[in-house]
Amino acid sequence: MPRAERGRPSEMTSESPLVEPRLMLSIDAEPCPFRCSYCFADFADYTRRPTLDDAIFCPDMLNAIEVVYPACDVDLFVRADAAAILERTVTLGRSISVSTKACLSARHLRALVKAKAALSLVGHTIKVGVSVSTKYSVALIEPGTPSYESRLRSLRALGLAGVPTALVLRPLLAEISDREYEEILKDCANLSDTVLFGDEWVDEVSERRNVAGADGAPETALERPRWLAEAPLWRKRTIPGRAEHLAACAGALGYRAYHSDLPLMEHLIGEQRKRSRE
Repeated sequence: MPRAERGRPSEMTSESPLVEPRLMLSIDAEPCPFRCSYCFADFADYTRRPTLDDAIFCPDMLNAIEVVYPACDVDLFVRADAAAILERTVTLGRSISVSTKACLSARHLRALVKAKAALSLVGHTIKVGVSVSTKYSVALIEPGTPSYESRLRSLRALGLAGVPTALVLRPLLAEISDREYEEILKDCANLSDTVLFGDEWVDEVSERRNVAGADGAPETALERPRWLAEAPLWRKRTIPGRAEHLAACAGALGYRAYHSDLPLMEHLIGEQRKRSRE
């Protein structure tokens, strides 16, 4: 599909009327074994989030919270206790959002189906985003992670299990071409109906600050990530118009496209509550 005009306004949903109704949690003691070159959790000035124990023992943290991210800076499904963590997170009575690159086992799928059923009783849901940043350079950019093909298998298995999913194209990496991202969208079009885009963030010492773009020079802006309101200022790297172009490609393939997880989760929660009333 030809590239859309750079800078053309996108219909992609980027903001939510909800006011930061999310709680991001870290998991103690066990670092992520994946070595993604763009991981913000490795930034020297990244501050760890509260833990699940904190949320359980300090219920005031959940005031006005709609969505909990039980593992915001590590891949939940590489842990042996992933099912137990999900079960404990469900007790918070909030919707759950997880992003993963891991190979999902039958035990993981059973735990997710169980969590979805329990949350539906209180008008909430769970969504698993399968993260893909490249099709052809996984070993170079995300060493230690499962293959591209394994992630497609995860999307397929989640769909068959009835667990809401999203294809997560975040971060959009400058050195990956639009054509490659368009291939990914086509490969996954029958596996999920939702795609989530996101920008790349770098800190002041990141080796990725000067990586060249495949389809144009990246622009950088010093910003504070909206999803980490108290975080230090980081640099956001974007190729102007790329997200809008890819959102248009996604729409043509039947996806709902989002640039923030909040409106995506709000949509899923609304759908769940609608079903609960029927």
